[in-house]
Amino acid sequence: DVTGATIDPATIETEKSFAPPIGAIDIKIDIFADDPTHRLIVEIQRVRYDYHYDRFLYYHYAAIMELQRSHTHYLLGKTVYTIVWLTGKDETYKKDLITTSLRSVASDGAEVPLYPHKLFFLNPNYRSDRTPEAVRDWLELVFESIAHPEQPHLNTARQIIRKATGLIESDGVTPTERRTAMAEQGYEEHLAPREQKG
Repeated sequence: DVTGATIDPATIETEKSFAPPIGAIDIKIDIFADDPTHRLIVEIQRVRYDYHYDRFLYYHYAAIMELQRSHTHYLLGKTVYTIVWLTGKDETYKKDLITTSLRSVASDGAEVPLYPHKLFFLNPNYRSDRTPEAVRDWLELVFESIAHPEQPHLNTARQIIRKATGLIESDGVTPTERRTAMAEQGYEEHLAPREQKG
């Protein structure tokens, strides 16, 4: 729904890191999925940092660079998609979906599709009627799981949303862990007026 691509992962890893590290920072990727023609990265950013757009651009490019194994093998062979979930409010952009891609343009103004890689930033706090419907369903799922975990309002007409909801309900998170996560979210909201005042 986000990338527009059909991805059928052969492998899915959590807390993925590259060995050796790519560049100066040894990154850990929340969810890393590979199929023969795609690489999908999913990151969840709960805390608002000034540098998170730069941070995830680095993650995105590291996943692209890692595909090039040697000076004799430059062909990438896979399209890399990175999806970053920003669950906190972002006073700078206030956008539901931001798509970043490399745009190649010839001198005659024609676009040339050289690099298909894309980086997506999703923020459920800013969903609206203009949000693409399929993406809005996912934004609602994330928002409702945080704001109304006991009685979420979701588009359960979609089978994939029902499946995701079932996975969340049976995710093995204890009530205490869920309460702690909700308390952290509440604490962030508690700090927001103080940050504004500061």
